[in-house]
Amino acid sequence: MSYADPTQPSAPGSPPSRPMVVTASSWLLWLTAVLFILPALVSLAYIGTYSDVYQQAYAGTDAEGTEAVSVGIAAASSVFFILFGVGFALLGYFNSRGRNGSRITTWVLGGLALCCSGVGLVLSGLASGMEGMQAEGAPDPAEVERMLSDALPGWFGPLNLVASIVGT
Repeated sequence: MSYADPTQPSAPGSPPSRPMVVTASSWLLWLTAVLFILPALVSLAYIGTYSDVYQQAYAGTDAEGTEAVSVGIAAASSVFFILFGVGFALLGYFNSRGRNGSRITTWVLGGLALCCSGVGLVLSGLASGMEGMQAEGAPDPAEVERMLSDALPGWFGPLNLVASIVGT
């Protein structure tokens, strides 16, 4: 730990005081971890609802039987976000302990997360611009989205929105 502040004399043998910016960055990393993990856990808790809605939406279409792919992608992305959140929580812990490697890793992963958020925002914008386009024989995406919002609790959408905005 190298938190020595030349302007503050410290008692001999006492550990150096931690700068406030290190404490603040650790808390922000922990907040980011919660904002990654909480919506992912909620999504996993409602994976059965996703499955039921997709089965109902895909029934009678040419894509019937492929709803498991959509549910699998939802589950895999939730697990990915949980792992990412655990990684941020660990970085917050090790940063608060003054580990230099952890600080370097935080810069690298933070930059990657920022890039991924930006790319995700661009791809989301492109996808919303292509709403009228859909695969032949597949259910209408707007209808599937409506069915999901009807089946999931009312707080589910706002939770994901707040976590996305604050986490970015």
